[in-house]
Amino acid sequence: RTWADLIEGLSYLGHGPEDVDLVVLSHGHADHDGLAHRFVGAELRIGEADLPKIADYQAHLYRYEHAVRALLPRWGVFGGKAEIVPLFFDHLRASGEDAPWAQALVEGDRLEGPVSGWRVVDLPGHTEGLIGLYRDRDGVLISSDQLLEEIVPNPALYFALDPPGHGLTDYERSLHRIAGLEVSRVLPGHGPSFGDCAEKVAFFLDQLEIRLRVVEAGLRAPATVSEVAEALFPGCDSSNSYHVFITLVESFARLEVLCERGVARRCEGPGDGLGARPGVVRYERR
Repeated sequence: RTWADLIEGLSYLGHGPEDVDLVVLSHGHADHDGLAHRFVGAELRIGEADLPKIADYQAHLYRYEHAVRALLPRWGVFGGKAEIVPLFFDHLRASGEDAPWAQALVEGDRLEGPVSGWRVVDLPGHTEGLIGLYRDRDGVLISSDQLLEEIVPNPALYFALDPPGHGLTDYERSLHRIAGLEVSRVLPGHGPSFGDCAEKVAFFLDQLEIRLRVVEAGLRAPATVSEVAEALFPGCDSSNSYHVFITLVESFARLEVLCERGVARRCEGPGDGLGARPGVVRYERR
């Protein structure tokens, strides 16, 4: 259905897929890059850190799933929930294919030709390599999923790090990066364009602090990532692998930021309940 919609949109403009010379991918998520491999005659460009996600799509997902499976027990995820989460990767595998001819875009690169005037701005956080495009002459910013009108994007799981990390700190930095630009209008990755960029950035920075305080206040006793996720998102559909996964990553990221700020700490070893299992990480307030 998505490909048919894209064909229809191009047709409305009097073109077909064969007329597309350049595809710029904002980041490596299937809802943004899943059809890229079909543009076999076009130049594909994506942020450097996200390049493996499209050039080596299937192998990347294998590495990602392997890392997540290893993390789940550390997060206190066992039983049915541990079986649900990996199903998300089955969906992703069916959503795209390798595009080995893709090339990287880096900070400061400028698009040329009919799309000249756009400058690449690194905005990591939602993914490691998310990029925005900024047009200096009129202040228009294509923000992709880094800045949406009403929704706070979920932070990335930086699974390739040892130990795995998160994108929430980068997300905060990228919001400050946007605040430093003179933006007249934002074209987001989802939803309508909007003009009150500075107000949105300030709102989302405030929301970040509020959500961190909620987690800190909830650490009345040592808790696993899974326990924190269940407390933060009680309405999560436990049968939806994607929803379960992103609530776990979101909770992990917030807990790690609290550790980075020195208000919480990780602890492993003997304890009550899940904490007694070898390798399970619990978080507690300092």
